[in-house]
Amino acid sequence: MDDLYMWSWFPNTSLYDFAIKFYESTRYRPIYYILQYIEFLIVKNNVIYFSYINILLNSIVATFIYQFSKKQDNGIIISSLISIFYIMSHFSYYQIHQVIGIIETFAQFFALIILYLCIEYIENDNYKNIKLFFMYFVFLLVAFTHERFLCLSPIIICTFIFKEIKNNIDKNKILKNISVHSIILILEILFIFFIRILATGKVIPAGTGGTFVEDTFSIKECFSFAISQVLFIFGLNAGPEHLVGVTFNDTAPLIKFILFISIILLLSIVSIYVYLKIKNKTKKIINYIYKDILFLLFIAVCIGASSVTIRVEMRFIYVSFTASIIYLSYIISSIFIMLKENKLKKEQIKLFFSIIYILFLGFFFTRNYVEHYYRKYYPKIYCITDQMRVNSLADNTVYKYGVDETLNNKRVFIFYNKYNFTKFYSEYFFKIYDKNFEGIPIQFIYDDKDFPKDFNPENDILLLEDFNNNGYIDVTKQFN
Repeated sequence: MDDLYMWSWFPNTSLYDFAIKFYESTRYRPIYYILQYIEFLIVKNNVIYFSYINILLNSIVATFIYQFSKKQDNGIIISSLISIFYIMSHFSYYQIHQVIGIIETFAQFFALIILYLCIEYIENDNYKNIKLFFMYFVFLLVAFTHERFLCLSPIIICTFIFKEIKNNIDKNKILKNISVHSIILILEILFIFFIRILATGKVIPAGTGGTFVEDTFSIKECFSFAISQVLFIFGLNAGPEHLVGVTFNDTAPLIKFILFISIILLLSIVSIYVYLKIKNKTKKIINYIYKDILFLLFIAVCIGASSVTIRVEMRFIYVSFTASIIYLSYIISSIFIMLKENKLKKEQIKLFFSIIYILFLGFFFTRNYVEHYYRKYYPKIYCITDQMRVNSLADNTVYKYGVDETLNNKRVFIFYNKYNFTKFYSEYFFKIYDKNFEGIPIQFIYDDKDFPKDFNPENDILLLEDFNNNGYIDVTKQFN
């Protein structure tokens, strides 16, 4: 439904009007609107291209994740599996299946770039100023793509603090440099809020589902949502059926057991890492744990920002999950490095390396088995349910009879409309398939008495709702 609503603003609308003047909603996301407009321009009325674009964009993100993992001193195997883990996650449902899923894809991509740049800034003593300004620029991009990611500002401030503590002994110089960077970031945030106020008249971003955060916020509920997101990251579907497909309580016992095994394997890797970290600790502790703090803080602020509204959807968790698996890749590479520093014999190092690989591969395959199980329940997620219905509607009309034939020579009738399609939807559904964006309206027959007397199977299409398959059945021929 949201896909078609967004598209309805596109025909006969300029990029400026679509992207800059789009204040009809309570949100202001000009970067997303520009990207969405460009996608509409590319796709035009070739609807199938939306799926191809979503797959391509997420493949690019997966490639970036591969490079991010390799940057943490991992080899091809670990980095490849981490990027595959990203693509195979059941959290990807929205970014792959929904047209407007590109908002989450780009926002997540920009957020991960910021995390990458923060780590690189601390590690690289010869970090160029142009890269630093690029970090500020990406922060602007993510803030105007999705306001939820304004939460990343503490990550950037912590980055400046860690960098100065790492390189400077003079406390006055440290405070001076941190203050300069903080002022620049604060000015950038004030600029973002100034633009938001001009565009929407509000400081606090709107919540999900047409709500306002200031009206619905509850500390107790926020804490509960945050806990549920942590459980999601560990593999438990901690939400209602219409948001997750299958709840943890309804998950098959075998899947619960396999998930339990995956958690044990993951905690084993983390326990080894913590043990070696404590054993090998250096005098300057900040040099030793700054990556841990950045990763954990990134995950925490993303969880916090998506816990303040009325519900937690799995698409909100995808970025936290992705940061978690990149962090896992860093943990594994750190274990390998610390084992080498312990001056063990070659045979012992090989043994420990093998153990870590076995634990990781065990975790990867058990967790992905669970992810595959969760994906089978996509049809029960509210937006996928709607997607299946409209896909079936298209299959039984424009793809069955042909676009030109359907739009130029047919009328489309649907019995009863128990799916509760709105008047807007009936008027706009076929417009997207029309080169001239005109289309034909869908007509609903709410009662047998309303059946059109001039119905002609040669010129009309008659559909009946198929509740068992969340779709439609073409019953045109039955009314010859």
